[in-house]
Amino acid sequence: MITCLDQTQLLNFLNYKFKNVIIEDEPLFFACDQAEQWINPISVLTYLFARILENEKFDNCDDLEAYLNTFYEFPNYLKLVIQEFDYKYITNLFKTVRNEEVSLEEQLVELQSDMTNNEYSNLIRY
Repeated sequence: MITCLDQTQLLNFLNYKFKNVIIEDEPLFFACDQAEQWINPISVLTYLFARILENEKFDNCDDLEAYLNTFYEFPNYLKLVIQEFDYKYITNLFKTVRNEEVSLEEQLVELQSDMTNNEYSNLIRY
């Protein structure tokens, strides 16, 4: 089962990897540990990563570039799926019935989880 991180979980994960801040959320810590041991993957959305980058303070462009490069190198040393907003994701997004009771972020994370776990029951079929 692949765990897709929401924005808060992703921020905690990035702080853990970049700033050595301990993850206090036990399920998130367990998921990250499983990914580091190449047992179960975790998934992240580039959209949520971009929102985090908007709030980060970088001293110069070199720091930002190093941060980005390190992020995109994660799949080389832990089991991580980086989901770009590509045509497949957008196609599935448009085929999904919007649940007004949850936030857009929760809906995007749920869609990514469903896609990576091959669960398509919420898609509209033509």
